[in-house]
Amino acid sequence: MRLSVLTDETTSPERQREADDVAAAALGISFGEGDQLREAVDLDVSASKISPFDRPQLGQWLAKPDEFEALVFWRFDRAIRSMADMHELAKWAKEHRKMLVFAEGVGGGRMEFDFRNPVSVAAELMTMLFAFAAQVEAQSISDRVAGAMGAIRKMPLRWRGGRPAYGYMPAPMPKEHGEFGKTLVPDPDAVQVIERIVTEMLAGRAASAIAVDLNRDDVSSPRDHWAVKNERTRGGRVGSVKGLTRTEFKWTSTVIRNVLTNPALIGWKTHKGQPVRDAAGIPVLMTEQPVMTRAEFDAVHALFVSRSIKKAERSDTSALQKGVIHCDECKARMYLRRQASKSNTAAVYRCSSKARGIPCIRELGLSPSARTAIASPETDADDSDVWD
Repeated sequence: MRLSVLTDETTSPERQREADDVAAAALGISFGEGDQLREAVDLDVSASKISPFDRPQLGQWLAKPDEFEALVFWRFDRAIRSMADMHELAKWAKEHRKMLVFAEGVGGGRMEFDFRNPVSVAAELMTMLFAFAAQVEAQSISDRVAGAMGAIRKMPLRWRGGRPAYGYMPAPMPKEHGEFGKTLVPDPDAVQVIERIVTEMLAGRAASAIAVDLNRDDVSSPRDHWAVKNERTRGGRVGSVKGLTRTEFKWTSTVIRNVLTNPALIGWKTHKGQPVRDAAGIPVLMTEQPVMTRAEFDAVHALFVSRSIKKAERSDTSALQKGVIHCDECKARMYLRRQASKSNTAAVYRCSSKARGIPCIRELGLSPSARTAIASPETDADDSDVWD
């Protein structure tokens, strides 16, 4: 079973499971039961973006083909959305002598592609033909969604869905604006965190030090905040890096800067990091209740500008030592930073732990044995903004 969106009721896991059970019963296929149930349920997973082999649960089953003989899907689009993915799946099925079953194929009838006979090429040909239809449908859906999202972006106060900018949460559209769809209003929990950060920055504290305190106090980062608010687990995939996941995402100086310099804080809609403007060039508002005034936003932005370090000072971090030297205490990467003084310019390698929102163990004043006990080997610091 697979869903692109958790709230999609028309293709719910229950409906898919029922159709799969009917098809399996007709073919004498058993999925097992209880602890021995052979089932893969991938929720909130797009078939257009993630191949069957990279999906959390299905990928695990495909990696151990000796434990089953057939794969049963509700429909083609539950399995794949591209010819390339279908080619790989068909190639896998042919190599391991498996049967692919679709409970509701083209026209609604059950379809079976039997790759247990390596001589027959009919199954492979048919799967590619239907995969072409699935890819065309996926592109059509993508175009319709993109068009709809583009139109909604131009609608004042209308929220398009998804994860809202940090500091906001969805709410029903007010009556005076037609009561159609949803808008955004300040999220009290997130606003409280934003106020805390701004207050401490105005008092002279560095963003990296504030990030360390937020992590110490177990304050959910913007990425995890939305998950917690929707009663989901923290963490998830890390960007587009294949197979890399985290159990949670930390506050860092980069995260703080991105939150506080986002025009969404003054109520502007943004797309790909840029404000959305109407035909007259005026920013389109996404809320009637911005978290900050323009004066407050500009004041915070000025803080980051005044504390920024010229990129030229870090141009040598691309040297051969990058990713090679690590802190002996916390195992984080070390980076070269030149410190200018009256007498000379000293080249110093420094630990990047604060860039990840985690204090170096050496700074905690612990004994060597205690340091060893809690040291973390994590070394995937954000190279883009090591220094605050």
